[in-house]
This record gives sequence, C-alpha cells and structure tokens, in this order.
Amino acid sequence: MDAGDLRVCEYRRTCGKGCAALRSDPGLVLLSADACGIQSLDSYQIAQMEEDMHKMQERMDMDATYRPVVLLEKKYAVYLEAGENVLEALQPTEKERSLIVDNAKLLLIGEFMDAYGYEKTFENEKFVIFE
Repeated sequence: MDAGDLRVCEYRRTCGKGCAALRSDPGLVLLSADACGIQSLDSYQIAQMEEDMHKMQERMDMDATYRPVVLLEKKYAVYLEAGENVLEALQPTEKERSLIVDNAKLLLIGEFMDAYGYEKTFENEKFVIFE
C-alpha cells in the first residue's frame, strides 16, 4: 500500500466502519458498515453491478441505518463532480481517460449517489470517500 492507501485505511479505522485491503484497480469501492466489499469498475460486470445496487437500494430503503460508503479514485470522483473539462486539468493518461469518461458503471454510481444525497466526507491525493 502507498501513503494514500494508508490514509484511507486510517480514516476507515477511526470512523469505526472497518477497513478493507485496498487495491490499485481503477474505479470504485463500496464499503458497507457490516461487511466490506471491494469491486473495481474494471472487473465488475454491469449486469451484476445493477443487480447488487438494486438489492443495496432496497435494503437502504427499508433500513435507515444501512448506508454503504462509496470510495472512488480521485480522477473518477472529479469527473462525476465536475465533468470532463476539470478532469483534463488532472492530466489523465489516455487509458485513464478511456476508463473514466462516459463509463456507464461510473455514471450509475453517480446517479445512485445523487438519489441518496451522498456527500464527500474525506479526500486525499488518491481517493475520495462519499457518505
């Protein structure tokens, strides 16, 4: 783990919601209060992601105490929050850009966060956490 990973783990430890081993795969990590689950946008199949998100949303709607945390690599979060022009200021590689811009899975996460009123609660040079 690099320093960014350790700071995120420190945040997870001090906020009392547990810590999961972080990977440097592109994209998304969903962490729930009861069990940490890690999925990268690269490897998560969209059909499975949609099904899992639907189940998670049903549980959130029934149980107000259940609120998964969303952890995104910073460039992904910047794109969701501010769009492609601001992302370009971070100088993504062509590969990063192709993984981020108009990514259906990332846009699905953005819609989920908007629908449930998620806000940024932590940020460092590598990751952003939304709760």
